[in-house]
Amino acid sequence: YEGDDFVAIIDLGGNDTYRGRVASGIGLPGRAPLSFVLDLGGNDRYEGEDFTQGFGFNGVGILWDLGAGNDYYRSRFCSQACGLLGYGELFDDGGDDQYFTDSGSQGAACFGYGHLIDAGGNDTYRGARYVQACALVGGVAVLTDGGGNDLYYAGGKYLHKPLHNDHYQSLSQGFSIGNRSDANPAMGTGGGVALLLDQGDGNDNYIADIYGQGSSYWYSLGMLVDEGGNDNHVLYQYGLGGGIHLSTGILVNLKGNDTYTDPWGVGLGGAHDYAVGWLIDRAGNDLYQGGGQGQGLNFSVGILLDCSGNDSHACPGAGSIGAGHNNDISLLLDLDGEDFYTVPGVKNGRFTRQGGHGLIYDCPSGGWFPGIDASTLPTKQDPVPKEVIVQHILISCDGCNVPLKNAATRSEAEALALARQVLREARRKGADWSALQKKYNEDSGDGGVHEHNRYLVAPEAALIKEFKDLALTLGVGQIALSAKGPYGWHIIKRVE
Repeated sequence: YEGDDFVAIIDLGGNDTYRGRVASGIGLPGRAPLSFVLDLGGNDRYEGEDFTQGFGFNGVGILWDLGAGNDYYRSRFCSQACGLLGYGELFDDGGDDQYFTDSGSQGAACFGYGHLIDAGGNDTYRGARYVQACALVGGVAVLTDGGGNDLYYAGGKYLHKPLHNDHYQSLSQGFSIGNRSDANPAMGTGGGVALLLDQGDGNDNYIADIYGQGSSYWYSLGMLVDEGGNDNHVLYQYGLGGGIHLSTGILVNLKGNDTYTDPWGVGLGGAHDYAVGWLIDRAGNDLYQGGGQGQGLNFSVGILLDCSGNDSHACPGAGSIGAGHNNDISLLLDLDGEDFYTVPGVKNGRFTRQGGHGLIYDCPSGGWFPGIDASTLPTKQDPVPKEVIVQHILISCDGCNVPLKNAATRSEAEALALARQVLREARRKGADWSALQKKYNEDSGDGGVHEHNRYLVAPEAALIKEFKDLALTLGVGQIALSAKGPYGWHIIKRVE
C-alpha cells in the first residue's frame, strides 16, 4: 500500500507492506478525522514517517494487526499510538514484533490518549525520546505488552544539554512531564498520566539514559509495572520510581530476580523537590546499584520497598541509601531474606537510622510477619490456571444447614472470625494442614465417609461460584479464604 491519508484499509491476509501515512485521523479541513487499518494476518511491514500508524489529531487513528505475525513498524514522529488532541491506538495480537521510531510514539499523548497494545511475543521497542508510554500536558499514555522477552530502549540521539554533554534524554518508559514556566508561573501546566505495563513472565530489558522507567516531572504521574521475569533495568539519572518537582513516579515489579542500575541518583525509589518516588519489588533475589535508594530530597518522600528475597544493595555511601536532605521522608524497607549492603553499618536484620527523617529497616529473620510461610500467600497466576486440584476447610454458620463442629450455634460474625483464625493457623510455618482439616472442616463429605479432600476445579465444574472463583486464582501450595457462599466460608489450599 502506497500513499497517504487512507480513510480505511481492510486486508484479509498475506505479507504486506504499508508505505505512507496510514491509520491517521486528522480533524482538519480536507482530511479524514477517522482513519483505520485492519490487517487480518501475515508478517507485515509498516514503513512511515510522521503522523502515522495509529495517530489522532483532533480525530481518531486506529491500527489493528491480527494473525500473530512477526511484524515490523518504522516511523519518525507522533506515531505508533499517539494521541495529540485526539485518540491514537495500535494493537498487535502477537508475534515477535519490532517497533522503531524517533519521538512522540509507542504510546504517547498530549491533550489526548495514546495506547499501544502488543498481546505477546519477544518484542523490540526502540526510540529516541518521548516514547514507550510518555504523557505530556493533558495526556494519558499507555503501552501494554502481553508477555515475552522484550527489549525497551530509549535514548542515544538528543543530548541532555547543558546539564550533560555525554548523556542523552530519554523521557520514556512510563514517564510524564508538565510544562514548567519559571519566568511566568501562571503559564505553567501540569502533565499527564503514563503507564508502561509488561505482563507475563518474560525476562525483559529496560534501557534508558535520563528520565524514564516510572518517573515524572512537574505535576505528573509516571508508572512502570512489570508482572514477572528476571528483568534488567538500566538508567543513568531520574527514574526507576523517581518523582521530580511536584510529581510522582512509581515502579512496581511483582516477581523475578531483577537488577536495577541508576548511578546518578534521584531514582530507585527517590524523589526531589516536593515529590514522591516509589520502587516496589514484591519477590525475587534482586540487585540494586546506584545512588538514591529510598531517598527523598527537599520536602519529598522516597521509598524503596522490597518484600522478599535475598537482595544486594550497592551504593556510593551512607548518604545515598535511605537518607535524604531538607525535611524529607526517606525509607528503605526490606521485609524478608538474607540481604547485603555495601555501606558500612547497614546490616541484614537491623534497623538503621539515617538522620532526622530517614531509616533503613531490614527485617530480622522471619520477615515482616514472623512465623508465616510466605509460600502460602496468593500471588498473581499468569497464565490463569485452567484446571487445579484443591483441598478445603469449610466453616459454616447458623442458617446454612450444615452441622457445626465444636459449637452448637454460630453467628455469621463468629464464623467469619473463626475462618480468619483457621486461615492464620494454616499459613504458619510448619502448619499441619491435615490436622487442621480434621479439627475444623465442617464439610460432611459423602455421607461422612470422605472429607471431600480432593476437588478437581475447572471453569465448567459444578461447584459453587465463590469456591470455584478463588480456587482458579491460586498457585500450588497457596492458601486463601473465599467470600461467603451458601454453605459458609472455605479456606482453600491448592495441592496440584
